[in-house]
Amino acid sequence: MEQHVGLTELLTQLKIMSMIRQHERFSTTRGIRIEPEGKFQPLWRWLFGEARENNMIVLTKIVHRAIATLQAMQTTANNADITPIRQLRAEMSGAKTGLLNLKITYEGDSVMVAKLQLLCDSIDATMIDDETVAS
Repeated sequence: MEQHVGLTELLTQLKIMSMIRQHERFSTTRGIRIEPEGKFQPLWRWLFGEARENNMIVLTKIVHRAIATLQAMQTTANNADITPIRQLRAEMSGAKTGLLNLKITYEGDSVMVAKLQLLCDSIDATMIDDETVAS
């Protein structure tokens, strides 16, 4: 049961990442969430110590956890376990879309763009490896 709760939390985090649109802000201070635009947003970010670097660390952890979970599920999977694997793959693909949107948001920050692209590359490599294993 605990593993199911962890998977649900991971799928939720990936789903939220997939919902990030271009030029939209998100927060990882109290779990990942999309923030409404507002004139006090920079002040709240400053007060809570929210920084791009911290957000990037959280995004990286989520993506790496998703990759490790997918690989573990594939190792132990049988025909009955295929649905969670498909769902995780779909959410990872959606999360990549959100990461690509963030690349546009942070286009003036070459370090963030590079880190976001590396996360996208990791997702792509996992999906290609997964297709190779499946065939």
